[in-house]
Formats: sequence, structure tokens, C-alpha cells
Amino acid sequence: MENLQLEKRLQAYTQWKQTLATTVGQYRAWLHKYKLSTEQSEQRINSCLHSLDGDRLRVAFTAEFSRGKTELINAIFFSDYGRRLLPSTPGRTTMCPTELFHDPHAERPYLRLLPIESRLLEESLGDLKNDPAHWVNYPLDVESAEQVEDCLREVIKTRKVSLGEAVRLGLYDPRQPTTREKPPQFVEIPKWRHALINFPHPLLKRGLSILDTPGLNALGSEPELTLKMLPSAQAVVFVLAADTGVTRTDLEMWQNHIKGFRSSRQRGLMVVLNKVDTLWDELSTQERIDQAIMTQCRDTSRILGIDRKAIFPVSAQKALLGKVNGDQALLERSAIGVLERYLSEDILNARREIVQDRVTSDINQMLESTLSIVGTKYKSVDKQLQDLRKLSGRSQDVIEHMLAKTREEQAGYLKNVNDFQTSRKIFKQQSAKLRATINLRRLEKAIDNTRNSMEGNWTTHGLKIKGTSKNSAVIVRS
Repeated sequence: MENLQLEKRLQAYTQWKQTLATTVGQYRAWLHKYKLSTEQSEQRINSCLHSLDGDRLRVAFTAEFSRGKTELINAIFFSDYGRRLLPSTPGRTTMCPTELFHDPHAERPYLRLLPIESRLLEESLGDLKNDPAHWVNYPLDVESAEQVEDCLREVIKTRKVSLGEAVRLGLYDPRQPTTREKPPQFVEIPKWRHALINFPHPLLKRGLSILDTPGLNALGSEPELTLKMLPSAQAVVFVLAADTGVTRTDLEMWQNHIKGFRSSRQRGLMVVLNKVDTLWDELSTQERIDQAIMTQCRDTSRILGIDRKAIFPVSAQKALLGKVNGDQALLERSAIGVLERYLSEDILNARREIVQDRVTSDINQMLESTLSIVGTKYKSVDKQLQDLRKLSGRSQDVIEHMLAKTREEQAGYLKNVNDFQTSRKIFKQQSAKLRATINLRRLEKAIDNTRNSMEGNWTTHGLKIKGTSKNSAVIVRS
């Protein structure tokens, strides 16, 4: 029932975004119509439309291992399939950050896995997402729950590597204190660095995106997860175990990776106190059980410094069981409905305000620029109109004067054209003569003829040449 409520709100949110995108598009068309569009305004409008089209409601689930985080995701989003689609077994399950979403441009659902060796590459995780060559792809058959479940088990796989390899990958720090006397020869590391699951779930189709983080170690070893992906989430669900309360590692994760984002998402940060069914003591009264749960909530609120209203005691395992078996009493006792209402009502409203503020800010700045341009053009047109009004009483004289001046300028122009044509004709003739004169063959022939003519004449120069030749002959003979 709560899933239906969340789906309806997501659908209304999607329709609101479409209406907002249509309005922005109409504004762009108006700018083009009146030739007011600029390169800067076009870029900002495209940015707004792109952000609206690709906008997702991202909910990040963070917890240390064995807190029931994956079971909580199964209970909220995948109970309709009657089984645990995401691997959720006792002990450590999720070994790599996992994103669940719907990709409308993909041909079919898929599971994409990034090998852990990609940590040695210089590219960022965001860049690697745009390069399918680095990913291992598994198609998902949504008609077969067994096939989907088997494929998704890949996200929990590990492998053993040498200590040197683990250090090189940044997954083992030999400086960290350990209870071992000697460093281990082999270290168990995750097989995959990141997982992308494209799944056609109704809530994911409406723009919901889920980020499942594997624990404190992953947040520390993947800076992008801490600096980009987690802060970009509209809701952060921090999962604790009711039977252990806030442990040292829980508190470390809260202080180093989650608490710092509270100022920007007062309504988007919540703490789930999971596994409250461990406090269901059949030998105790319901009143004492409720009191024990309330005590854990108060202690959690005090230690984390968070409002008691943002703490939700639930039993994810009983909620999933109640939904699958149709046990309404067990479902209500699990208290999952309170958390689902908070996600569907409060978080969606907060996301709508964020998107509205961002788009409104961009459009308002463009409107101010447009109003400035329109105001400048209005002043220019108004000045021209005033000048025309001043000429209204003597328009005929002005027109006759302008006509006479135009005719005079036209006559001068025609005379200049005729002179130009005459000069052009003479220039062409002289150019032809010049080209003929400087023809290389004709020039060489003229030089040869002139030389022969000079040698055959009895001029002073010719006599000198001949005399020189005779003397030379006499000298040669003697």
C-alpha cells in the first residue's frame, strides 16, 4: 500500500517536472522568435532541461556490515517479487557500491560490474561509467526471478590476492593496527569495484535511484563515493542494529561521512534502527518491549545528536516476510510503513523544492538579462519614434530633398561606373601588351638578334671586338 502511495507521488513529481520543462521550452521559443537568444542563455536553458530530464530521486543506504541494510532495501522496494532479489544473508553481503536505477535508453535490463583492478586506472569512477569497455555486462531476464537473483549474487563475490597486490590496489594498509602477529600472506578483497543494476521496477521507472554502500571500508577507499555520490543523494538512510545500538564503527561512519551533510538535508537524513524483532521477547510484555525500543531510540538520538523524529525502529526481515506472506499483522508490527510514508511524503517534497529553487534561480537570472535587453531596445525604438514625430510637419520637404540628393548621388555613381569601365578596358589592353612583351621566349629571341646585329656592324664597338679577335689570332700564330 505504501509502495503505491510512493509510486503515485513519484508519478506526480514526474508530471510536475515535465510541465516545468515545457514552460522552460516555451521561454526558449519566445527568445528565438524575437531574436533575443544568446549563446549564454541557450547554454543555461539546455542545462536546465538536461537536469530536469536526467533528474533522479537518489536514496543512499549506508551502514556497517550485518546491519540488515540490504534486507531493508528488499523489504521496501522488491517485496512484490516474493523473494530477496538482492543478496541478503547473515554476515557481510554487499561487497561493492551498488546503484539501482532504470535506464529508459537501454535495450534490456542489465547488471554491469567494474572489476576491482580498475582502481589502478587514472580515470575517475564517473569517467569509467561512460566507457562500457571497462565493465562486465550480465543481461537480466525480468521474467525469471531465479535468473535475476543468481546474477545479482555477483555483487557479493570476493577473491584472495597476495598482500602486495592488496596494498597496490589500496585495499590493505599495513600500518593499521591488527591482532595478527604477522601480516597475512593473502587478503580477501571484493571481486568488483562498482555495480550498476538497470531494473524496470515501477518506482525506479518514476525516477527513483538507490545507492547501496557496503560499509565504512568502502567509504574510506572510494573518495568519489564520499565526495560526490553520497552528497548528491536527496535522502541518506543510516542503518543501525537495534540489538547492538551505536557501535564504535557506526559512530565513526556517522561522524566522518554522514553527519557533515546534515545542514543541507535536514529532512533527508534519517536513521533506521533495524532488527527490532531481536527485542521481541515472548517472555516479556508488549509494554516492556516497546519501552526497550524507545530507550534504544533515545540513546541513539543522544549519541548521534539527531532529532528523535528522524529515527525509525523497524524490522526489515519481518516486513519482507509479512509482505510476501500477506501477513498484515506482522507487517504492521514491523513498523516499515512509517518509514515508507516518510520517504514518499517528506523526501519527495524536499526534492521538489530543491529542483524548483535551482531552475527558478537560473531562469530568473535569464529573465533579468532578457528584460535588460528588451528595455534597451525599447529605448532605442522610442528615440527613433520621437525623431520621426519631430519630422511629421515637414515630411514632404524632407522627402523631396532626399529624392533630389538621391538622384544626384545616383548620377555620380553612374558616371563613376562608366569611368571605371573605360579604365578597366584600357587596363586590360595594356595588360595584354605587357604580358606579350615580357614573354620569355620572345625576350630571349630579341636579345640574340640584337647581339648578332651588334657584332656585324663596323662601329667603334664592333671594330674593337674584331680587332681584339685579329690580335689574338696573330698572337696565337706567332
